[in-house]
Amino acid sequence: MPGSGKDVVGFLALIGGARREAVALARNGTAQVATLGAILVVTAIIAAFTGGYAVHQVFLGSPFAVPVAALGGVLWASLVFCIDRSLILGIDRSADARRLALQVLVRIPWALVVALVMSTPFILRICDRPIRLELRREAEQLWRNEVRSLSEATGLPEIRKAISELKASRDAQRQRLLREPESFRYHHAVDELRLAEDKLRSLRAALEPRILAARREIVRLEKAQNLAVTGQLDSLRRQVADWQAQIGRAQSEISKARRTVDQAVLEWETNVKQALDSAQADLSKIEPVEARTTELVAKRSAEAEKELAELLRGSLVNQLRALRRITSDAQNPDAAAVRQVQLGMHLLFIIVELTPIFIKVLARPTTLDAALQAVEFVEKERVNNWANAEAAAVQRAAQVAAAVEAAAVQRLENDLLQKVAAAPVFDVTQLEQVSAQAKLLAGRNGNGVYLPV
Repeated sequence: MPGSGKDVVGFLALIGGARREAVALARNGTAQVATLGAILVVTAIIAAFTGGYAVHQVFLGSPFAVPVAALGGVLWASLVFCIDRSLILGIDRSADARRLALQVLVRIPWALVVALVMSTPFILRICDRPIRLELRREAEQLWRNEVRSLSEATGLPEIRKAISELKASRDAQRQRLLREPESFRYHHAVDELRLAEDKLRSLRAALEPRILAARREIVRLEKAQNLAVTGQLDSLRRQVADWQAQIGRAQSEISKARRTVDQAVLEWETNVKQALDSAQADLSKIEPVEARTTELVAKRSAEAEKELAELLRGSLVNQLRALRRITSDAQNPDAAAVRQVQLGMHLLFIIVELTPIFIKVLARPTTLDAALQAVEFVEKERVNNWANAEAAAVQRAAQVAAAVEAAAVQRLENDLLQKVAAAPVFDVTQLEQVSAQAKLLAGRNGNGVYLPV
C-alpha cells in the first residue's frame, strides 16, 4: 500500500513537470510538484464535464448527442490538460525576476480564456431554471406574435369585431322590444291619446252633472203631466242628447287615438324585429366563417408552437442568449442572482487556471528542483559531449578523405606527366585530352598542372 501511494505521488509529480530521474533522486521533495500535477488532473476532469455538457447542448435532439458529447468531453479535457501543462512546463524558475514576470504575463491571457470557456457551461447548468423560464417566456411571446400575425392575415380580428357588433345590435334590439317604443309616430299617438282622454275627463266632469240634473228635471216634469211643459221637456231631452253625443265623440276620439298608438307600436315592433332578424341573419352567415377561420388559425398556431419549441429548445446558443437577456434586464427577478453566480463561477475557474502558474512561480525551491537542475545539467553535458564527439569524428573523417583524395590526385598527375614524357609524338587531339584531364584534376585538387596546348 505505501508503495502504491508513492507510485501515485510519483505519477502526479511527472504530470506536474518533474523528470523521472529527478523524482528518483529526490523522492521526498515531490509533494509540491505532485500537488501541481493533481490540480492539472482535476482541472482536466472538470473540463471533461464542461466540454461534454457544451457539446451535448450543441447536438441536443440528435440521436448521437450522448456519444458525441462523451467524445467531445474527452477531447476538450485532453486539450485543456495539454494547454495547462505546456503553460507550466514553459516557465523557467531559474530566470531573473523580469523574465519570470514576462513569462507569467504571457500565460495569464491563455489561462483566462480557458477559464472563461470552462466556466460558461457550469453557469448554464446552474442557472438552468431561470434560463428555461426565460426561454418559455420568449416562446410564449413569439407564439402570441405568431397568432396575432396569423389572425391579422386571415382577417379574424375584423370578423370577430363584426360578430361582436352584430351581437350587440341583436341584444340591443331585444332590449328595445322589452321597452316602450321610441318612434316619433308612437310618441305623437300617445300624446294625442292623452289629449283625448283629458278632453273626455273634462267633458264628463262638466257635462255628466248637467245630464244628471237634466234627467231629474225631465223625470219631475213627466210626473207633472202638464202640457205646458212639453216644449221644455223636448228641449231638455235634446240638450241631454247633445251632451251625450259630445261625450261619445270624445270616446270615439280616444278609441281612434288608441288604434293609432297600437298601429305605431306594431309598426315600431315590426321595424325592430326586422333589424333583429337582419342582425341574426348576418350572424348566421358570419359565425361559420369565424369558426372556420378560428380553426385554421388554431391549426397554424399549433404548427407554429411546435416549430418554436424546436427552435427555442435548450441548445447552447439559446441558453447563452437567454442568459444574456436575464443579466441585461434589470426588471428580471433572477437578474441579480444570475449575475452573482456568473461572477462567482468565472472567478472560481480563473483561480483554478491561474493556481498552477502561481504555484510554479511562487513556491519555494525544494530538493526536487535541485535534483531537476542536476539531471538537466548532466543531460546537457551528455548531449554536449556527444555532439563534440560526433563533430570530431566528422572532422577526422573529412581530413582522412581529403588526404586520400590529395594522394590520388597527385598520383594521377604523375601518371599523366610520365605519359607526356614517354610519348615521342602527340597529335592535337591527344594533347587536348591530356590538357582537359589536367584541368579537371586542377579543379578538384586546387593545385593541378596545366599543360600547354
